[in-house]
Amino acid sequence: MGFAFVRSFQLRSLEIRENSGPKILKALNTNFIPAGIDRFLLTRTVLKNTIYGAISVFSGAKEKEIEEIVLATLRSNGLCSKSAQAIFDLDIASGGSNIPTDFRERVALSRAGIKRPDVLILENALASQSPETRQHTRDELAKLMPRTTQIYIERSFGNPDAYSQFVSIENGVVGDSGQITPESESDLETKLRALRQAEVFARLDRKSLRLLAFGSRWFHANAGQEIFSKGDEADAAYLCVKGHASLFWQKTTDEKDVVVDVHPGRMVGDLSIILNEKRLLNLEALEETEFLRLGAKELRSIIANDHQVSKNLMITIAEHLARARAILRDNKV
Repeated sequence: MGFAFVRSFQLRSLEIRENSGPKILKALNTNFIPAGIDRFLLTRTVLKNTIYGAISVFSGAKEKEIEEIVLATLRSNGLCSKSAQAIFDLDIASGGSNIPTDFRERVALSRAGIKRPDVLILENALASQSPETRQHTRDELAKLMPRTTQIYIERSFGNPDAYSQFVSIENGVVGDSGQITPESESDLETKLRALRQAEVFARLDRKSLRLLAFGSRWFHANAGQEIFSKGDEADAAYLCVKGHASLFWQKTTDEKDVVVDVHPGRMVGDLSIILNEKRLLNLEALEETEFLRLGAKELRSIIANDHQVSKNLMITIAEHLARARAILRDNKV
């Protein structure tokens, strides 16, 4: 939803947002980053303008559900074709500077696929995409152009091991297969220290630890905020860095049993990721709490490639299960 839409359409969209925005935001809880009602989002996608905001990076597995609902709504109202025409019917400035980044990336990749070059150099071409999307795009390009050598130039690589060869260049000097981080070194060191607090990662080598730190995100929870609930998709594990939270079993609407207190150094949510099952308990912050959010894919990768982490996880999980069993026995559940 960009420059192809006339001003009257934009004003109508803003009017709907102003009248219904608060109700929609209340219903959607914390899964969206709200946009102001006084401006039209020219650089946002049809999806983001339809829901009046951008999908939060912490929505996890719910992002796909949101997209499916919006897509179904567009289909049921016969708007898919019109939306596509509106997206593609626009004048493109030099270098595509007037179109959204993700759209510009698709155009660049489409041109490359048509030309089928011997060497394909992509500079920040997938910068706005997730690691999973980048990997999928590389695999599809390799199938489409099996004889083409692909070279990717980016400021940072979250998973350098996914490439056949990785070279870092800093200040014009070619180094080893290290990592040039987009974050400040102090923030990276803070993440590394937080990860070492967890016994399961204490003996992890620095390369694997840095890889895990690169894929992690800070997650701040206010007192009383629910981080995840029973039945949610296990899209991440949470390492408590500061504050106090609790894992509890919701017996009734007004009654709940605390299973375990979560203090700094404790990681929660890892069991559901290992078993590839939905959440079994609720996690709630009892005070302002800081977590390090570890993506499910990154965590599974570390577990699969480091036997010490796997061993430590099994020991930790066994201890937690034994403690949970004792609590259930004492409460005669």
